[in-house]
Amino acid sequence: MTDSDKKPIILSIESSGNTSGIALHEGTELLAEYSLVGKNLHDKLMTESIRRLLGDLELKIEDISAIAVSAGPGSFTGLRIGAAIAKGLCFEGSPKFIAVPNLSAFAFAARDFAKALNASGIIATIKAHKNLMYRQEFNIEAEASGEIIMTDTTEFEALDTTGKVLCGTAAEPTAFTLKTLTELSPRIIGEYAVAAYNKSDFADAAEFTPMYIQEFEIKTSKKKIFGEK
Repeated sequence: MTDSDKKPIILSIESSGNTSGIALHEGTELLAEYSLVGKNLHDKLMTESIRRLLGDLELKIEDISAIAVSAGPGSFTGLRIGAAIAKGLCFEGSPKFIAVPNLSAFAFAARDFAKALNASGIIATIKAHKNLMYRQEFNIEAEASGEIIMTDTTEFEALDTTGKVLCGTAAEPTAFTLKTLTELSPRIIGEYAVAAYNKSDFADAAEFTPMYIQEFEIKTSKKKIFGEK
């Protein structure tokens, strides 16, 4: 087998929400997936999970064709941590670097479901802060047909979603909602990354910045400081 015949090995990182996880694909085949659900685990466990996964499969970073990372929108801190790890692994352009837009990844994973239902389109959603959410519309080939919009739940409930597949973390259960497409898993990031790799859709790791979209808000305690009036 020549180098050109080898299937690409892609390591995918998902850190944009409560799930801290990684997946490894060889071509379209999922070799392994590690996921942990919980807050404040990304910086503690992500690098250790990568080290363990590569060790379990007897691989070195030199064997990896590309590193994919969830690019947002999502948690500011989580996106920052995932981006830092991915950029560090893609030192001097090797492995290749793939930035995966989260809403696009959801839509890509929903394609077959949308086609099976003869849906008119796909709406991908991601929870933001409080009652806010990000949404974006796609055709059944997961090609964007609109820009990313921030809306509140009241506006979304009034939206006509008839005949469209809903997916993402803010998707409400309907006949056109698939339970497995309401959480962003590492394998969903990886599936999109495999298609991106085949199209040579790479990004410059050094220049990459996650899509935070909503400005980061610094939370301050409302408790009065001792002696403050």
